[in-house]
Order: sequence, then structure tokens, then C-alpha cells
Amino acid sequence: MVVLADDDLLWGQHSGGGAHRGAEWGADDGALAMAFYAALPENARFIFDLLIDHPGERLSADWIAGQLSRRHATSARAVGRRSVSSSLSATAWPHQASGRRLPFYWWRNPGGASVYAMKPGVARLFADARRDAGSTDADHRGEDWSLAEVTATVTDYLAMLTAELAGQRYSKAEHRRALLARLNPVRTAAAVEFKHQNISATMVKLGLPYIRGYKPRSNYQTVLTREIQRRLEAEPQLLRTLQTGSLTGAPPDGRLHRTPPPAPPAQVAASPARGNQAGRHPDYGILQQENRRRGAQGEQLVVDHERDYLRQHGRPDLASRVRWTARDDGDGLGYDILSFDTEGHQRYIEVKTTALGEQTPFYITSAELDFAHRHPGSYALYRVYDVLCEPRFYALEGDITRILELTPTTYSARIKATEPISDSSA
Repeated sequence: MVVLADDDLLWGQHSGGGAHRGAEWGADDGALAMAFYAALPENARFIFDLLIDHPGERLSADWIAGQLSRRHATSARAVGRRSVSSSLSATAWPHQASGRRLPFYWWRNPGGASVYAMKPGVARLFADARRDAGSTDADHRGEDWSLAEVTATVTDYLAMLTAELAGQRYSKAEHRRALLARLNPVRTAAAVEFKHQNISATMVKLGLPYIRGYKPRSNYQTVLTREIQRRLEAEPQLLRTLQTGSLTGAPPDGRLHRTPPPAPPAQVAASPARGNQAGRHPDYGILQQENRRRGAQGEQLVVDHERDYLRQHGRPDLASRVRWTARDDGDGLGYDILSFDTEGHQRYIEVKTTALGEQTPFYITSAELDFAHRHPGSYALYRVYDVLCEPRFYALEGDITRILELTPTTYSARIKATEPISDSSA
């Protein structure tokens, strides 16, 4: 599966013509995106859901038509490629009203099916718009979900996650619609998406992978955590799949893209029937194994990124001096890469890499923390994530001991010395 980054040159080779000559959708266009999404007819909205749920993926018109066919399984109407283009023609009016370029791109394929895609950044914007459009759902008025609803939702989420780890394509929109049929009628698609984001937050807390399309969102019922723990304890094979499924594969070729640091998570909401929190805790051993396995991959990406950055800013002399210290000088210095800013000042970069999402916890040693504390003006921690699909990173600058929430997880241990035996006869 190839995922196009926002700046991939292939977007410029689309077949959309003048529809893509306007301003690109940006982070401040939430209200416009909500109005655009709300104006879409049913089939066009269904296709938009597919594009939103597969950010950066080029979806064949035949595959989209197949999803539409399943949606209209009780209808005698034929659903084919033309149904896709016909449905999307309904975007003309909201597109014109928005003052922005068309949110999706398409490529003509002579003799075959056209393909459609939405830039990852635009997909995130419209995912937020879709969620906010349903923010009046009962779930946001404090009504807890029943245990049956929680069980059904966790089962659905784990099925999607298992498919994703296996590299299998699936439709989040189809899963969501099937799940809604099993829930309280007051639940909406937006409420289901919130709940899936809650599950992602729980998975992060347990040190496990989560579905990338569902950004972790805290403030969830503790019954949700207990249900996930129950499933993992009852199905050891499922746990092994989640623990090892993200550790396979090789990183794709390409550049490293910088993103802002993630917002800190909110506190978990208390539940009236909180009960004991016994059960599975974060598996830091798996996290440590995954961090070691991905370490060299992330460091290589950062070395290339730093050299490219300096060359692009007119400092090829400094680019040639960027040094991969963890590889060439050995680990234990407190940083992995020696780089420079454009003025020639040294920068000490520590790299933490994961194949999982941006909010996955990472290991950091006391020596690394001490080095960061002693070099606040020249230190940076680069958190490289999604290294197997679309490598990205965010940077934490300066004395990171003031930024990170640190949790002790291991101790140096040895047998205690015995107390000397006093001579009571003296």
C-alpha cells in the first residue's frame, strides 16, 4: 500500500483540471469543511468517508464502486465506475461555495478504472469536520455506553486493527455503519468515531499499536480499558499479534516530514462503577524491543534530513560535517546525531523511533535526560513515528525534563548486603 504525502509530486499530475487551481484547504478551514461535508448528498458523502478514512491512498473507482454496491445490496440499481464519477459530480456546488480547490484528486486511467485520493492533511481536516458535525450526540451529554455497546465497539476496533497490521485493506465507513446497527439508536457516526479514538488512547496507554486513522482521544470510560484488558487476557494469540504485528516490514524510501508535537492527552474520566484497575498494564518490554529494532532506521532518516536541510539552506559545508555519533562513536554519549543550525552552532539530536503513531510512549535513559538538562540551548529530541508507511517526526527542543511526563519503569537491582551480626557476648 502506497500512501502519498501532502507534498508528493504525483498530486500535481492529477486529471482534475481547473478544479485544483484555487487555494488549498488549510488548518483554519474547519467551518468551511463542515459546511462542505454537510452539503454532500448521501452517495457523495459515502465516497468522501472512504477518502477521509484512507488518507493519501489512491482508491480505484472499481473498489469504490464495490463499496457502494455493498451499501445498496438491496437495490436493483447497478453500481459501477460511472456511479462513482456521477456521485462525486454533486461536489460542484459546495466546491464553488467554499472558495477552495476540490478536496479530492483523481487520475484518469485510459483503458482502466480512474483512481481517487485525498491529501492526508485535507483528510484530517474533513475527519474533524465530520466528527464536529455530530458533536450534539447523546454521548457528549455524559451518557455512558452500555457494556454490550462497549464490547461490540472494542470487537470492531480490534478486527480493523488486526487487518491493518496484516496489510489488508478494509473500509472504516463500512465497519462504522455495521456497528451502528448493533448500538443504541441515539448513537451517531461521530459518536462511534469518538469511541474508536478513545480505544486508540487506551491502546497507547497499554503500549500497543492503534489504528492510525483514529487519533487517540482521552477522557473515556474506565469500562473501556477493562474490556480491552479482558480481551487481551482471554486471547493470548491476539495479544501476540498486536505486539509483533507492528515490528515487521522495512521503511519506505523517501524523505522525513516534520509535524508539530502532539497535544498532551486529557485525564481519564472517572466512571461511576470504576472498580479495581487490575489487569494488563503497559508492556514496556515490547516498546523497548520495538524502539531498538527501529532505532537505526530512524537515525538514518534524521541524518539524511539534517544534511538535506543544510544543503537547501546554502550550507553544504555544514551538511558534510553532520555525524551519526551513535553508529560511529558508540552509544552512551547522551545523543545520537551531531548536526548544526545554519549559523554553524552545534545541535545534539537524540532520536526515538517507532513504527507506531505519534503518541506511542518511548524509552529514555537517565544519561540522555542528564545530557538534555546540561545542554538546553543545543539539544533536541526527534520523535520519528509511522516509520513503515509515511515517516514523520516532531521535535522537542531544550531541557526536555520540563516537557516530558516521566514514569520509572525499570530499576538497577542487586542482592542487598546483609547487616553485620553484632557480638552480643562482648
